[in-house]
Amino acid sequence: TVVVYIIMNLILTVVLDGVSMAIRMEAKLIKFGDLRTFMETWQLYDPNARLVLPTSLLPRLLVQLKPPLGLTTEFKHFDMLKYFREYQIPEHAGQVHYVEVLLTLARRHGGVFFHDTDIR
Repeated sequence: TVVVYIIMNLILTVVLDGVSMAIRMEAKLIKFGDLRTFMETWQLYDPNARLVLPTSLLPRLLVQLKPPLGLTTEFKHFDMLKYFREYQIPEHAGQVHYVEVLLTLARRHGGVFFHDTDIR
């Protein structure tokens, strides 16, 4: 009986947390579909699911992605460097990481703020 009560509370907590995140997402400019589109577009450039891309591919990915997470037009190299600096997309030895790019774009373009538990 106590075990059943604990399990029911855990299930209820997980369900309510999911609903809470869904409500936060609905109130923002970025929807779950936009996140799915980001994932699908990233997969085109990262078919082996390494979750990293050469920084040089990021401009093409962002233009293909389109707003709200992507860009409307291609940028020249100098403009892209300004964009990276402004958006503070971390770069690691010439590569960018999936989660860092997604979180940065979601925060900047849609005001979406993830809690640590949302991205695990």
